[in-house]
Amino acid sequence: MSYINDFINSVKDGAIASMKAHGVLASITIAQAILESNWGNSTLAKESKNLFGVKAIGGWIGSKKSYATYEYYNGKKTLINDYFRVYNSFAESIEDHALFLVNNSRYNQHGFFSAKDYAGQANALQKAGYATAPTYAKSLISLIEQYGLNKYDNIKNSFINIDGGAYACYRGGASGINLIIRDYSNDIIRVFAWVDSDKGSSWAFDLTPLNFNYTLLKKNTSKVITTRNGGYSFSKGSTYKIVVRGYNKDGQVVAENQIIIKVPLK
Repeated sequence: MSYINDFINSVKDGAIASMKAHGVLASITIAQAILESNWGNSTLAKESKNLFGVKAIGGWIGSKKSYATYEYYNGKKTLINDYFRVYNSFAESIEDHALFLVNNSRYNQHGFFSAKDYAGQANALQKAGYATAPTYAKSLISLIEQYGLNKYDNIKNSFINIDGGAYACYRGGASGINLIIRDYSNDIIRVFAWVDSDKGSSWAFDLTPLNFNYTLLKKNTSKVITTRNGGYSFSKGSTYKIVVRGYNKDGQVVAENQIIIKVPLK
């Protein structure tokens, strides 16, 4: 379903940044956002941009708002009202979620930051009391495995550096772009690139090109593209976001990057 991919795409970059800065696995951040906000559809997420159900406690001095919520007391699910933190954006919510975990010693005491994988971090969250639901860790693990969210955990030391330019006309008058893979980490064997707004179309690079549709992947690989998805060409004076994604030998996404390229008028 499109809403699944749309929501994951709306939070994954922040989750990856949080992982690199604070050590919270991206898969855990995304799974918690899904579970706590019901794919961004909860009233708390829509009104207050609060993806994780973080309450206005722990010295919080920002905006707050009261919402109805369920808690488990002695194994019984009970409806209560409590104050929750209010954010200006999902990105702000993701950053504060990581800081909430970092600044609460109980998560470190229960092995959250020393856990080696998403299962370890999920179980540590439950042990530390992040949520009162008895199946909280199991629910997170299930979401991660169902939607393959752990692929975002591998984006740590991998990278793709890109560059490029654009031409108002090229080869018979068609405007085009020149995408350059300047550098990439050794674990990457294949790269796909596409115009962000184009669905179902990409340009491929591979260490061992499978066919003529692939360009040999090497440092400073340059590829000129004049045709987009469905035969559309690049328009003079328009700006395009080119997204690139790198895969390792196991077919996992290990690095992503993007570049904004403007086609000149002439």
